Amino acid sequence: MMARYYLGKIYVETKEFEKAIKEIEKAVEIHPSLWDGFYWLGIAYESTGNQDSAISNYEKSIELNVHNTDARKRVTGLYLKKGAIDKVIEQLSAVASMEPDNMNVIGALVNMYIDNDQFDEAETEIRKVITAEPDNLGAISLLGRVLGVMKRYDEAIEQFEILLDLKPENLKVYLYMGRLHMENLDYEKAEDILKRALVIQTEDDELNFTLAVVYEKKKQFDEMYFYLKKTLQINPKNVQALNYLGYSYADRGINLDEALDLIKKAIALDPEQGYIIDSLGWVYFKKGMYDEALRAVKKASEIEKDDPVVFEHLGDIYMKMNDSARALDAWGKSLKFHEKEKGLKERVEKKINDITE
Repeated sequence: MMARYYLGKIYVETKEFEKAIKEIEKAVEIHPSLWDGFYWLGIAYESTGNQDSAISNYEKSIELNVHNTDARKRVTGLYLKKGAIDKVIEQLSAVASMEPDNMNVIGALVNMYIDNDQFDEAETEIRKVITAEPDNLGAISLLGRVLGVMKRYDEAIEQFEILLDLKPENLKVYLYMGRLHMENLDYEKAEDILKRALVIQTEDDELNFTLAVVYEKKKQFDEMYFYLKKTLQINPKNVQALNYLGYSYADRGINLDEALDLIKKAIALDPEQGYIIDSLGWVYFKKGMYDEALRAVKKASEIEKDDPVVFEHLGDIYMKMNDSARALDAWGKSLKFHEKEKGLKERVEKKINDITE
């Protein structure tokens, strides 16, 4: 009866899945320990869209042969579609232990851990790889990113410094280090590392944009404008730079027509980003076009439901329109999320006090 199994495999390969299911089911009925039969049966069911039967057969194959990493990988994809995250992690962890050199699997496992705020588990998994392979660049990079997410900035930067020793011209490493220094509020070091990178490659728009942000944090606005404009010279479609430059002009009340043009270009390139739509509203606000500003920022608030700056802007617009009740409501929502924006709490509380005292 093994002939039915081999015939079923042929049917799978020729995409005759119903015939494959019929033949392989007869084979596994006679040979219930045929783990690869259940595996191929899973593939046939998955190919017909019957995910539940596919999962059942993959699971049976794994039960009969725990080392069947092919079945584990395939069932992982189906678990992911069903949102069964614990089972996804269980299978990825098992495959990673059997295939310790498979950085795709380890990377997927680490990303799952990160997405579920299981940072300690992510770190542990990566360090296993580095212990076995101290010069594994992918693992070192992953560890640096995970430590960064955990806000262990010094340790994260140390990992990227190891990478620079191994790959001194890797621009992405400089970029990560610059961003980590910024998150750690060490703007001098961020500036230094990004300038080192620009010596290697002056025409990288991401490096120039990130350096512009550093200068904004340092309140060196002339330098900020220089690097934002340079970013757009290199890549006129850099959405972040278009928005950042336009919003900066608007926030300072200068070059408002140019600001409007820049932000409209950003929206044309990425029309569903709430923070860019908010920037559009803020330009309208600064131009005294309050109805247009309200429409834009209300739309932004429906997308960015927990952005304190968007709700602060909404309150400011309502106040200009003499609707203090709605202004207070918007500012109250802004305060709920104030920890995301340094200095916002004091700023918004003053606005509230100015109209309630």
